[in-house]
Amino acid sequence: MSLGPTIPASLIPIGASAENEVVDDNHFPLSPQSSISPYGFGSPLSNREEARYLMHYIQDCALRILIPILDDSDVSINENLLAAVVLLRLYEEMTEVDAGIHLQGGSRLLNDVSNFAARGGLGEAASWIVLRQDLHVSLIRSEPMRVNLSSYEQAKSFEHPNDETITNRAVLLCCQVLAAAFGGLDTNTWARLNDEVAQWHDNLPPHYRPHYCSAGTPDSKTGSVFPIMWLTHPAHVLGFQHYHLARMFLQIFEPRLWLPSLHTVEERLIVDKSVLSHLRMAIGLAIHNASVVGATFTAHHVLYACGIYFSDFAERRE
Repeated sequence: MSLGPTIPASLIPIGASAENEVVDDNHFPLSPQSSISPYGFGSPLSNREEARYLMHYIQDCALRILIPILDDSDVSINENLLAAVVLLRLYEEMTEVDAGIHLQGGSRLLNDVSNFAARGGLGEAASWIVLRQDLHVSLIRSEPMRVNLSSYEQAKSFEHPNDETITNRAVLLCCQVLAAAFGGLDTNTWARLNDEVAQWHDNLPPHYRPHYCSAGTPDSKTGSVFPIMWLTHPAHVLGFQHYHLARMFLQIFEPRLWLPSLHTVEERLIVDKSVLSHLRMAIGLAIHNASVVGATFTAHHVLYACGIYFSDFAERRE
């Protein structure tokens, strides 16, 4: 099973340390790659009875083992514990009521041990998943992000640029925009982030750019009203999706558009059309790249938070 597209490719297998010897006989053995990949969670939860048993196993077994380890001051917090919390959060996201308990735990671990992203390996892979999870919750709850974003600037994967690291940079920029928006966005910060997002797009290598783009129409072969963008790699899909989301958030929260004046009202009407354009691109990327599970998951959260921008009946129906 392949890794999620925004996760660094270098994963270190979980070793037989004292912290994980107690779970050697677990009922659901997973490879390090599949265990933290979002693609590995569709099958276990496809059956309601299996899902109920799985949640019982997690609550009664996994947490019973994990909590004493985290409470033990003599145990060092390592990448294995972070990966375990990430697994719990991934399953928590798929429950009927998402309380966000494990997201809070993962965020605290990352903030307490801020160099996971800089270490590379399993710790960095898990930290990027926590970041995207935090982005989703921040978006739908309209509250500041919990994860300290500064630690991601020194991510080890950025030392060796590739498609995944380019995508991770787009995810980080999107998170920085959202964090600034909900934390009080001033004009200077907005201008800096706007330039960084534009530079991300301008500096893309040729192979990362789309091979085909088309405005969606009901009469097209796909029958979709949302724009079509053909890309050659799942990481590219997520990269462009977060780029368009970052552009959209920058326009929604642009400081000058919150000044009370009739001119602002006029400007807001113009900007809202651009916001809708970026929103349509973000949703279109998920619709026309259905195999990229992460893009679909992100689109669901975006629709929950920003679906009000869709006024066209055909868009709402699709």
